[in-house]
Amino acid sequence: LEARKALCCRQVMEQKLDQLAAWGDTNTGLTGLANAANIINAASTASGGTSTATANWVTSSGTVTQILTDINVMSAKVFNASLGTFMPDTLVLPTPVFSALATMQAITTGGIFLELSVMDYIKKTSPWIKDILHWPALDRGASGGQNSSHDRVLLMKRDPMVAELVIPQDFEQMPPELTGMKFQVPCHMRVGGVKVPYPFGITYYDGANG
Repeated sequence: LEARKALCCRQVMEQKLDQLAAWGDTNTGLTGLANAANIINAASTASGGTSTATANWVTSSGTVTQILTDINVMSAKVFNASLGTFMPDTLVLPTPVFSALATMQAITTGGIFLELSVMDYIKKTSPWIKDILHWPALDRGASGGQNSSHDRVLLMKRDPMVAELVIPQDFEQMPPELTGMKFQVPCHMRVGGVKVPYPFGITYYDGANG
């Protein structure tokens, strides 16, 4: 029972850490990776060129060409806005978008690739993308409702120069303490929020699932 309680405590803390990493904390004024100041909106022409991402990736009927066009637009925004300092290499997807790309067959103007999912095709053909990750904190309505309108997609250079999560104290369990007739195991951790020294190394897109 004590081991299960400690496991639940660790899980709750890690879930809160995930929420803080994505969206920060409004009560303390912290922002997260997904809403940091000055990260590039891929649906806007304000930074990194005139092209914008426009497709719905989930309902595109597997047309990987539209999705690749959006990804190339996002990649160019990071590359252009950072003056070539950063080439984005990691695509981070919310649950519905990740599920769709992992299961839809790749359909292009040249034919249907039965052996490849859209996600496989992106990795195979994109000159930028090296990793495609799933992060449920980006789901619509996740993270305490801070992201209530859209499933948010992130594309970034995975580099501490661009962004990093500050954890001055990792999860730690203290020795058991006898209180009354019960043993209690105090646990603690400390989080300093997300640092984004170079926001132009990150772009986001909210239209991938409508």
